[in-house]
Order: sequence, then structure tokens, then C-alpha cells
Amino acid sequence: MTGGFLRILFCICIAIFANAQSSSNAYLLEWNSPTSSIFELSRLDLLTGFNTNGYNNQPFYDGQRLYLSSSWKKQKSNLTDLIALDLYNNTIRRITNTNESEYSPIRIGPSLFFIRMNPENKFQELWKLENQTVSKVIPETNVAYYFPITPQRLAVVLIESNQLNLYDIDLVTNEKKKISENAGRALAYGQNGVLYFVHKYNDETWYIKSYDILTAQIKIVCKTIPGAEDFYLSDSRYLWMAKDNRIYRTTIQNGLASSWKNIFHLENYPLNNIGRICVIGENQLVIINH
Repeated sequence: MTGGFLRILFCICIAIFANAQSSSNAYLLEWNSPTSSIFELSRLDLLTGFNTNGYNNQPFYDGQRLYLSSSWKKQKSNLTDLIALDLYNNTIRRITNTNESEYSPIRIGPSLFFIRMNPENKFQELWKLENQTVSKVIPETNVAYYFPITPQRLAVVLIESNQLNLYDIDLVTNEKKKISENAGRALAYGQNGVLYFVHKYNDETWYIKSYDILTAQIKIVCKTIPGAEDFYLSDSRYLWMAKDNRIYRTTIQNGLASSWKNIFHLENYPLNNIGRICVIGENQLVIINH
């Protein structure tokens, strides 16, 4: 690795998590649906009141707990730990407490995956916590984003030559297959054996695409909401996105998505920069507002 590439890689790492240290909070939104096409907001609660001026982001819900990367209780505001919120018992558990920063928690079975910032070289590495043992998942030190496909396979966005490239990585053989260049940060895997990802075709045109893990076939599903790249897949057929104070949803049918529908317009609330979304059950979602 050349010195020039090291500098480029370091700059991209900083860029990816530069916004990570800005103030952000998690909210729980709940709605009623008298019909399948009507969404009536019934509840909007701040979940991170314990750290309102800090960083709380990258939500993942495993059916029991909401995992976040958070600066809660950190003496240095640029460091983050992983925390878990029990939304029903209103409890908080601190999972990591290190001198590094941990991001992007995803729990699959007994394994809690996360990205750790190496304090020495500032590179981003993929780790997992299982049975109270922490281990590095892949040798690459330039991990931007990821999503587990199976216990033996990962979709990983790597930082390479000043761009983000998406790979399908076999954890048994360490074989690495490139799926797409210029990937965005959102990834999701459906029960239909399809991986969904963002492809930034150019500065203005971004697509959500599907990748069949059996055939390796790639298809365009839809365009993203202009200027947004965070999406969430629910029930393997609904895609959710947010922009400013609006939340959108579209339905996937036969591999293609319908037009985006504005589900919630939160102009009457102090929310004007919504990013990541995490859907919980049939009528709740967690939103991150910056």
C-alpha cells in the first residue's frame, strides 16, 4: 500500500464518520392504520433523552432490543460505544466501553457484528462479539459498511482507491466477488435471497438495486429519494426512506418498486434532517434526526 493511498484512505474514513460525531437523536414513531393506505401518527417519543447533545445513530432492532452507536458517557465526544435499549422495560445497557469507537451494530443470532475504528491507523475494521469473545471477522481494514447474508457470507462495502465498492465475501474461503462500484451506505437482505444496495451512478442519479445471491443477477429496483441514500427494507417488500422532515415508502412487486409515497410529513415537529430508519413490527419505526 502506497503512502498516497494511505492518505486517500484516511481521508475517506474521516469523511464517512465525520457526520457521525454531529449531534443526532433517535425517536420512536408509532401509527394507526384504519386502512392499508392510511397512516395516522399516534406517538412520537425521544428515545435518547439521556444523550440529547451527543451522537446516537445507526439503529438496529433484533426483535428485543434496539442497538445504537452512541457517545453516551464518553469523556471524549468523538468516541462512541455500542448500547442496547429495551424499549418495553425502558432500560439501557452499555455493551462496549473502549478507547476506540464502535459503529454499525448488527445482531444476527448469537453474534453482534460492528465496525471498530483502529486508534493507531484510523482504519475501520469489522469485528463481532459472540459468547463474550471479540474477534475480527475479515482481514480487510478498510470496511465502510456491511450486512450479513448468511453465517458464511457477508456483503461488505470497502474503501478502495477513493471510492466505495460492494463485495460478496465468503468467510470460509475468503473469496471476494465484486458486486458494484460506487456503492452507497445502505444495505439490506430479503427473505427472497436478494441483497438490496444503493448504486451511485453519478452525483445526481442514485439507484436502489437488487443482487440475487444465487445467480449474481443485478437489477434496478427504483431510484432513491433525490439526495438520500439511507433506506430500510421491511417484510422483504417495503422500502422506506426519509428526507428532511418527510418519510416515504414504496412497495416491491416482481422485483420492481412502485413510486415513492409520502407516508409522514413531520413539519409540526422539531425534525428536519431525518436520516436512517429502522422499522419495528407492524406500526412502529425508529428514526434518526440530525
